[in-house]
Amino acid sequence: MSKLWFSVTAKDAYAGNEESFAEVEGESWAQSLLANYEPIKKEFSDYLAAHGMVPYFHQSMVNKKDTWKTLGLKFWNIIVYKHRSSFPFTYKWLSQNPEVIALSYSKLEPFSRILPHVGDTNGIYRVHLGVDIPEGLPRCGFRVKDVKRPWEEKKFLAFLDAFEHEAWNETEKSRVIMMIDVIRPEFRKKQSYICKQVIASLALQKLAAMLLIHNHKPEAKPVAVPLWFRRMMAYAMLAALSVILPVRNIVARMIAK
Repeated sequence: MSKLWFSVTAKDAYAGNEESFAEVEGESWAQSLLANYEPIKKEFSDYLAAHGMVPYFHQSMVNKKDTWKTLGLKFWNIIVYKHRSSFPFTYKWLSQNPEVIALSYSKLEPFSRILPHVGDTNGIYRVHLGVDIPEGLPRCGFRVKDVKRPWEEKKFLAFLDAFEHEAWNETEKSRVIMMIDVIRPEFRKKQSYICKQVIASLALQKLAAMLLIHNHKPEAKPVAVPLWFRRMMAYAMLAALSVILPVRNIVARMIAK
């Protein structure tokens, strides 16, 4: 059995021997999602027509500024309450499928690329579901380690997020996918811990971006932060989340009403 790995506290890159991609079609949540795909997609289409998506905060991960855009409904078991009125069916589906710890939409603009990177933990499978796919390989696709695959509309592409991966869209149209995170079966008893540890990691990444640790140029890399400092901050943040998250959820629900 693999040991849990988190990028924020790890000394080295993840070196597990698992397969890059996984099969999830037989999972109950996956079958339920496909069965309810049309009403879920309609809510997203209606929202997109009236609103928009925001650029991903980590601009160093793309080759062109503001070309990777996202819309999040649930992150690491944190519900984004402000979107509940626009996605009532989707949020009902999420409540019925608690093994889905995250659900968001990702848009990659024409002639753009998400640069090679690794995820925050080996504790999950990240799953892409094709929503609007302009073309297959070689112009539009996805790589995990040394394996390339295309997206397909209404088809799953599940992979181990801890391995290096990248995405590209060299077509004239935008590529849109739904992103779902599920805990790997062997780590399901540690779901709460995994979510909190990654939230701590993401908070530190966002703080680093806000404090201008890197210069925001696409080709620039963040300044290396000592491992001891990353571990100290991550564990401190993990402890603080035990208080912060319950308060955040109460306030977020009140504001969203």
